[in-house]
Amino acid sequence: MGSQVGGIVRHANDRDMKSIEQWLLEAERAGVESLRPNWNLTQRVYAEEGDVRVYVEEGSGQPVAYCWGTLNTTDSILDVKPSHRGMGIGRSFVKLLLDESIAQREPLLLFTCAPESSEGFWVRMGFTTQRYDSQIWASRVLNIQNEVPETGVPRDLFVRFMDDAGVYRAAPALAEYALRGAEDEFGKIHLPQTVACFSPLGDSDLHVEISVVLNDKLTLLHKGKCKYDEARELGIEECQNGFRITQIHNESIGGC
Repeated sequence: MGSQVGGIVRHANDRDMKSIEQWLLEAERAGVESLRPNWNLTQRVYAEEGDVRVYVEEGSGQPVAYCWGTLNTTDSILDVKPSHRGMGIGRSFVKLLLDESIAQREPLLLFTCAPESSEGFWVRMGFTTQRYDSQIWASRVLNIQNEVPETGVPRDLFVRFMDDAGVYRAAPALAEYALRGAEDEFGKIHLPQTVACFSPLGDSDLHVEISVVLNDKLTLLHKGKCKYDEARELGIEECQNGFRITQIHNESIGGC
């Protein structure tokens, strides 16, 4: 790994775009892998949305990396100039994007690794990869912390997310959580951590099972598909790439 390159991240300007296009062309002529084939898309994002950001090298003032989009959509790009790879620039961009996803309360990150040679980088960034439908997908569930009422009644909760196979054929759960929340005066249980799960790839629905300890007994509060109104009323929210829970509301809990 090369030495760390100092610099700043800012929005691109016309001069930056010309500089990036030049080093993409040079990489293509040299047979070096880059995102040159997607340059027209990047230009359109810049022209229509102005949402292309660049990493500007300290000293030279030149853009040596660029990105646009987020880590929870396939409509995104992150590329580093070949001569500056392995210097921590990509990692800096990823940290920025992770912080933005946390601020937006979006816990489920999912995108395709293109080119496929980028898979190793995303694994080093803490993502899990799998091949599906002839593409390599990278995913990660962020640990998003929530505020809970200090005077709330402690409630121990267990949440399991399952696909159709988990419900009908006893396959392992897709995700499981055990945590202690706090119930406020209105009967809402506030979770200290956002619990979330990706919608299953393919045609399967996502199911959730929520249990709470009441009077020293584990009690089933809900079991069903996340997309149903009953689940929404309980506090299960649809988010990018799946479903999340930050609060649980069930009037039958209060006073137990």
